Amino acid sequence: MPPALLHRPRWIVALGLTLAAGLYARAQATDFTDLSLDELAHYDVTTLGRKDASVFDTPAPVDVISGTEIVDSGALTMPEALRLAAGVQVTQVDGENYTIAIRGFDDATSSKVLVLLDGRSVYDQLYSGTDWALLDTVMDDISRIEVQRGPAGALWGANAVNGVINIVTKNAHATQGQLVSVEIGDQLDESVTVRDGFEFSPALAARVYAKFQQQGSYDADEYGTGIRDWNSRLAGTRIDWDRPGGGGLTVIGEYREVRADDSESLPSLTAPYSQTYTEQTRDRSADLSAHWTQPVTDDGQLSILGAVERGDIDSITTGEHHTVLDLDSQVTLHPFPNNEVITGATYRATMDSIVNTPWLAYDDPAATTNFYGAFVQDEVTLVPDVLRVTAGSKFERNTFTGWETQPSLRLLWHPSKAQSVWFAVSKAARTPSRAERGVRLWAETEAPTPEVPVPVVVEAIGDSHFTSEHVLSYELGHRYDIGTQFSVDTSLYYSDYTDLRGLEAAVIPPNFLTYPPYAVIEYDATNNLEGHSYGGEISLRWHPAPNLQVAASADSVHLELSQMMPTLLPDPSIPGLIGSTPPEEFKLHVTWRPWEPWTFDIVARHTGPLALGDIPAYDGLNLRVAWKIVPDVELEVVGRDLLKPTHLEGTSSIVTPVALPIARSYFIGVTYRH
Repeated sequence: MPPALLHRPRWIVALGLTLAAGLYARAQATDFTDLSLDELAHYDVTTLGRKDASVFDTPAPVDVISGTEIVDSGALTMPEALRLAAGVQVTQVDGENYTIAIRGFDDATSSKVLVLLDGRSVYDQLYSGTDWALLDTVMDDISRIEVQRGPAGALWGANAVNGVINIVTKNAHATQGQLVSVEIGDQLDESVTVRDGFEFSPALAARVYAKFQQQGSYDADEYGTGIRDWNSRLAGTRIDWDRPGGGGLTVIGEYREVRADDSESLPSLTAPYSQTYTEQTRDRSADLSAHWTQPVTDDGQLSILGAVERGDIDSITTGEHHTVLDLDSQVTLHPFPNNEVITGATYRATMDSIVNTPWLAYDDPAATTNFYGAFVQDEVTLVPDVLRVTAGSKFERNTFTGWETQPSLRLLWHPSKAQSVWFAVSKAARTPSRAERGVRLWAETEAPTPEVPVPVVVEAIGDSHFTSEHVLSYELGHRYDIGTQFSVDTSLYYSDYTDLRGLEAAVIPPNFLTYPPYAVIEYDATNNLEGHSYGGEISLRWHPAPNLQVAASADSVHLELSQMMPTLLPDPSIPGLIGSTPPEEFKLHVTWRPWEPWTFDIVARHTGPLALGDIPAYDGLNLRVAWKIVPDVELEVVGRDLLKPTHLEGTSSIVTPVALPIARSYFIGVTYRH
């Protein structure tokens, strides 16, 4: 099957069903930059407990990427920034698209990772995943990215199966003044970012911003298809009112758009059984969110987040319009000494309509999907500053499968002031997508052969009985701060998966009453896979000098899958899911400021081989040199993937896994900050 058919995110998702990879955090007023190692380890993060808690006191594997680290690395997109995170597998598919996974199951849509942007979920229920090309922001405005690996459904609900990525942007008070940034390069035709921040009063601040990127074309695949070039657009505003006495209001409004010049090879019933179409696809999204926080009782807090997002996609293969409503409320109380209770309720509704085409058709082109539920977490300190236990669960009902219960139990022990040991057992669920419950996808047409003298249509079929996937995970971790210059964070895990998405093949004999006659191979979505994964992650941070910072990490993933009930034909998604997961990955990020105007950055990685597509292990090296010409102006030169002219990283196609070469590239940039 021509891989170009899979390059658009919603196509990938719809096909993710067929080919299945086998085939609240409010931004703090504090500027999360230039922190020491000790400050970073004890800085408050919010992903795990829906509250402020230091990394050192978090009973889960957490990694935090500061805004300074992102800027120093030269990252211009969210996937590039996530390459810095320990235990996050980032694979570039082509010039536009990436696949991102945590602990395996790199199924092209990040279906088992819940992604939040300033507390708002960007998970798309149409295809179960995140549109990474559309998820853009001003990189200078990112306060931090929090990554929790492992199940987090007890508080965040469905789809936080293997982890949560929480992108937190800066409070408007921290982005006063002007920013103008311009980058140009070989693959990067141009990138322009502008932002203006201002204060109305000591309590009220705002910023407005815009960003445009134009990316050049990558080599076409063997079918002559692929993305020729693409561009992304972003415009937005953020207003922060920090209420005297605590609490406040944050309002964010943004518009995003991605346009791509594509050549797509789509299946047909006549020779050569595919036809190439050239078009410009367009993916748009506009969102508005408001987040209110209010102190309650002496030391409690009430938080209410409401958001609405509208979007559409326009391409030859499909058209889609959707509206998403989100409401998230929680209250934090301390009913007894050494006891903290967090409880709340959530509601999410997605209303979408699909334009059916010969290649992609839904059983119900217009539908509304509802999720509503409640969560509670009780944290009890058994021995102050030494031993703490946390238990909680989310109870959530969805349109597809009814009620899902996702409990968690976590234990945190401090054997010394410099060490923390934690243990967790958690359950989580990934709910079905609209595609998995009722899509018909014409994936390809196989040409006639002497054995089968008629064309064979290959289709993916959703099943109205498709249910949720489930995981039960056991985790153990240890953190050790060795003085103020060195820290090590280690975690091990074992996860049992049931009801995983698989494919059951069915052959339908030729229909000679049609012209031309053709046979059909159907791949029906089933919950017929089970398996387990195990592995570990280790991350190190070392600050040997004030002007030198080193971050390194390694992770290992081992995944085993099998059919719950044997079928006549083997399930093609098993080798795809296993084969798209690198068995190991190593990362290194070094920042050196030898003297005040200069910054040197090294970002290196080693990624293990992929069986899917027979992609060998590869090494990546990015270098950045930045020079502050004057206090307000910085010049940078960035080289990416410097070790080889091209290399292969991965593919989103399972039937014909053809990986496109990722080329060495560079860009130069000038940034004005005042």
